[in-house]
Amino acid sequence: MQLEKRLRRITRLTTLSIALAIIFFIPLGYFTVGLKYEKKLLAVYSEFNADLISRKIVSNPKAWRSQTGQFKQNLAPAVWQNKHIYYRISDTQQKVLFGVGEAPKRPVFSARARLLVEGEIVGNIDAQISLTPLLYGTFLSFLLSLAVAWVIFYLLNMLPFAALTRVMKRLEESESKLKVEVDAKENALREYRQVSDAMVYQATHDDLTELPNRACFTQAFDKHFSNVADNEEAVFSIMIFDLNRFKEINDNLGHPFGDEVIKAVSRRIRQTLPETDLLARIGGDEFAVLLTSSGKKAAIAQAKEIVDSVKKHIVVEGYHLSLQGSIGISSYPAHGTTFEELMRHADIAMYCAKQNEKMVCSYEQGYEDNGPDRLILTADLRQTIDNGGLALFFQPKFSLKSGEVVGVEALARWTHPEYGAIAPEIFITLAEQAGIIHSLTEWVLETALQQQVAWNKQGLSLDMAVNISSRNLQNDQFTQQVSTLLEKYDLEGAGLTLELTESSIMLDPGKSIERIHGLSKLGIKVSIDDYGIGYSSLVYLKKLMVHELKIDKSFICNLLDDDNDQVIVRSTIEMAHNLNLKVVSEGIENTEIYNLLKEQNCDIAQGHYLCDPLPIEQFGKWISGQSIAGQAINGNSDKVISSLRTL
Repeated sequence: MQLEKRLRRITRLTTLSIALAIIFFIPLGYFTVGLKYEKKLLAVYSEFNADLISRKIVSNPKAWRSQTGQFKQNLAPAVWQNKHIYYRISDTQQKVLFGVGEAPKRPVFSARARLLVEGEIVGNIDAQISLTPLLYGTFLSFLLSLAVAWVIFYLLNMLPFAALTRVMKRLEESESKLKVEVDAKENALREYRQVSDAMVYQATHDDLTELPNRACFTQAFDKHFSNVADNEEAVFSIMIFDLNRFKEINDNLGHPFGDEVIKAVSRRIRQTLPETDLLARIGGDEFAVLLTSSGKKAAIAQAKEIVDSVKKHIVVEGYHLSLQGSIGISSYPAHGTTFEELMRHADIAMYCAKQNEKMVCSYEQGYEDNGPDRLILTADLRQTIDNGGLALFFQPKFSLKSGEVVGVEALARWTHPEYGAIAPEIFITLAEQAGIIHSLTEWVLETALQQQVAWNKQGLSLDMAVNISSRNLQNDQFTQQVSTLLEKYDLEGAGLTLELTESSIMLDPGKSIERIHGLSKLGIKVSIDDYGIGYSSLVYLKKLMVHELKIDKSFICNLLDDDNDQVIVRSTIEMAHNLNLKVVSEGIENTEIYNLLKEQNCDIAQGHYLCDPLPIEQFGKWISGQSIAGQAINGNSDKVISSLRTL
């Protein structure tokens, strides 16, 4: 009996201790877990809303404080999705701009997040929540714990203590669920930030080169301009770089290859620039550079460095390219004080550089008046071709062995009534883009053959060379058109040479071989122009029925100073002779280069130093005195060339 009473006493004391523990720990646990959850939830909401508001401020960083009403309305309703939370927006001076929701009753719990724009704090968002509901819930849990304690006290006197274990386990599961919900919200916020950052980067950068795009370049300009606007001595410049003949690369080798060229060029340009300068890709083959502290003189020097860097051989997918570009420069404040003005003037300067066959051109007053609209220029070109308004110039080709004139190259020239002389590179590109290159080539061919007939009647036999576009080579009717013209003027094909660039041949090697074979059957000679800067393969060169290689002038002009150019030229001449091909060197600018090419057994010479392209009237007068060229056989080349240039 005594043992039973003692056991009952121990059991009651134990169950009473358990009941008291339940009465104490259930409300305490409820309050602790609830407070932890509220803190976590409040922090997540405040950070989430601060991030959204900060991104909204980025689009209107100056006026958002004075337009809080409209600012508040424009925010997505989802920002304030928890109705029990009170939000208060304030600036950096702790001035409250507006609040959302009802101010909570005390006691309250608060969380603060910063409003950031480009890493700079522009304000705060304070989120508050009342602890009254939590306290009220704690009180209810206390009442519930009393009931639970009584039941437990009663049951534990009759049931095993396992019941208490089950209750505690359920409490743990509830806490785990709360933790999972909070973690899920944190993960969602983290993923949202990652996606948002990726979208911002994508919107401000070029996918291909990963350089800033035009929008980012504009923002960078505005930021730099705001920093120097109050400095009267501040100078900076904008450059626009455009690749020459890039469309030909895309047409001939495909856009994927062109993309690789763009990436290679962007790397070359970036390597030449200081870290303080910004390079951006603003178009297909156009780049813009913000020189943050360079005036006109320094900008020109930097532009020349860029041009020289790009001009060096670039290897893309096994092809060795020698690229050229044109750069236009405008400087602040001499050439403009706004982004639009400086960009427009730089673009005009770049256009003038192309038109005047310069690499670098700085904007000057009056350039804008000479910058024709390309659409208008295309329409004028179409009309000029239809009306026969182009002119044909002739540049002689000399035999390096005999010094005699052995042929001429026919070159189209266009003098616009308003804009003056238009560079061939510009109007030929316009003709290709507008689909009128076939009409232009037909006019040049027919005019050249007419002149050849006139010279034949005068007893003057000169080989006639005409440049052909890649579009002509891909035209299935081109061979027949040339044949028809030869029959019309009763000429042999042997007196005609068609000059094709390497890149035009590689556009479709199979079709090019077929077309060249067709032309060769007519007796027409085929010359590969600009040899060495294109993309041809020796495999195709062996298959082509060509008669001569024309070494590009970029290898000739520096022949005396560049050992690599000498190796390339000498190797090309030897290879061509081994293939029974003649070699033409264009771009000869002095007697020393003339003599060096003669020593290397080059066949034909051509260049401005020997004779500029001449209109037909002047060429007639010049050719009548060309017999003095025979003096070159006696080694008197200095005197001969000097005489030739004065005729």
